[in-house]
Amino acid sequence: MRGRAVSAFRMTSWGIGLAAAAMLSGSMACAAADYPPVTFSRLANAQNDPGWLTYYRTYNGQSHSTLKQINPANVANLKQAWAYKFPDDLKQGFEATPIINGDYLFVSTPKDNVYAFNAKTGEQLWKFEPKLGPESFKTACRDVVNRGVALYGKNVYVAMLSGEVAAIDAQTGNLVWKKQMFEPGLGYAFSLAPLALNGSIVVGHVGRRVRDPWLYHGAEPRGWFDPVEALHDPQCG
Repeated sequence: MRGRAVSAFRMTSWGIGLAAAAMLSGSMACAAADYPPVTFSRLANAQNDPGWLTYYRTYNGQSHSTLKQINPANVANLKQAWAYKFPDDLKQGFEATPIINGDYLFVSTPKDNVYAFNAKTGEQLWKFEPKLGPESFKTACRDVVNRGVALYGKNVYVAMLSGEVAAIDAQTGNLVWKKQMFEPGLGYAFSLAPLALNGSIVVGHVGRRVRDPWLYHGAEPRGWFDPVEALHDPQCG
């Protein structure tokens, strides 16, 4: 049975710690200013990529890294490399897998904030703080959590409780575009991590008090076209 996405790091509202930075050696010697674009080829071959480019790492959802720097012989020697304390108003729970590309580490928080760090040093590079209104939280299913971001090209994508999807410049934190898919407070919301495919970003909503229990939206990473919606009966597909 597959449970919640397994994170390579432990996260709480008190901070994130990186032990021995096993995924950061070798391939992450570049400076934080260097950001390798995330292509569909890299995503499709993520099992051979030194980063952690999507929430389950690979499209087959194994949440497993083949890197060998940490093994039974040295695991007892791991030490915390750095930690970061998040603001006190973000205490609802952290459910997002940290995403790593090059020297960048991205993590989303409750209330749909997104933070970028230098994965080796812990330096905060930027944060995206949408400051959602109370209507976005009114009918959020299972608290005001966010379960992760997607990477494609040189952008970070986040789907929000407000019914919006945003593209953020991975290096600067500047907003590239934002699209309102549905109005907040209608009984459903975005809390799942988007999935980057070949030229598309796919998101699905959560919510129990709606007539469309399975609704998916598709978008082009560079800009939006009309939403592609696939409606399915949850009982028979």
